[in-house]
Amino acid sequence: MAEEQQTDPELQDSLSSSTTLLVLQSLPVGEPPVTLHCDVSLGRIRPFVRENFRLGPLTPSEGFGYCLTCVDRFSKWPEAFPLVDISANTIATAFYSGWISRFGPPLRLTTDQGTQFESALFQALTKFSVLLDSAQHHTIQLRMVKWNDSTDN
Repeated sequence: MAEEQQTDPELQDSLSSSTTLLVLQSLPVGEPPVTLHCDVSLGRIRPFVRENFRLGPLTPSEGFGYCLTCVDRFSKWPEAFPLVDISANTIATAFYSGWISRFGPPLRLTTDQGTQFESALFQALTKFSVLLDSAQHHTIQLRMVKWNDSTDN
């Protein structure tokens, strides 16, 4: 990810611009340490992710323009749930009816810490049996991107 950031024109533009809403900070990561540019504007450290790794909205189909993707960590079983929007209520409903009702609540849930997953509704949904985690490890994100790309065909 750090290597990709060095050649990313969007990041370089943001680093040299004073008009961005991002608060970018350079942090040393790993051994030997490499520089990773992270956004700290929300009080949390979140790596800057290239535009082609971001997802949504999709081309609408039958009113659905978004997709919630879930992957079981052990089996790597992927599931995708079509969404009309990405509000906290829609995400929580899709997660409950699509995943929890079929597979039970996960022991650990890794999210991108989007506002939908930080909402009181989603926190209440996961309060009893789920340990929330953030997607800090880029291989998890890359797996999701590869799986999402394979479903576009």
